[in-house]
Amino acid sequence: GYVDDIVGWNFIDRNNLPWDFNGHGTLVAGIIAAGRDNDVGIAGVNPGARLMVLKAMDERGRGPASAIAEAIVYAASHGARVINLSVGGRQLTRTEYLAVEFAWSRGAIVVVAAGNEGVELTNYGPGGLPRAVTVTATDTADRRVTESNFGEDIDLAAPGVDVLGPRAIGTD
Repeated sequence: GYVDDIVGWNFIDRNNLPWDFNGHGTLVAGIIAAGRDNDVGIAGVNPGARLMVLKAMDERGRGPASAIAEAIVYAASHGARVINLSVGGRQLTRTEYLAVEFAWSRGAIVVVAAGNEGVELTNYGPGGLPRAVTVTATDTADRRVTESNFGEDIDLAAPGVDVLGPRAIGTD
């Protein structure tokens, strides 16, 4: 990959410091791959997973479609089999479409959060893309969380409330 890509890559600042100042990326990574029997109290859904840490959003959770697409292409080009994106925007972009299509052509599955605006997912990206596996959030009663997006493009629902997971240092 990139020079000095040892722990991951930051597509926003164009460096090898993919630090999580928001906490969301660390939480999602832990839900996916936290080790079991670690005396911390949680285990990920796939403790054996290997993670490729790629940052395409800033501390406010914003980033251009070009950074998201570049991260998708980078991951797919470097052997990722599952690419998780907890991002979304109010429009579908051709850039993200092409990146997801590229990942699909390389055998990678792109899993995308539905989004948190409580709106129908039509034209919402990248969750509305045909090759994305789009996940909405459910509450403790297994109902869709009110602010989670919905619609025909939803493929799966998963717990999204009161989920225990790790947080990055200095985040809530």
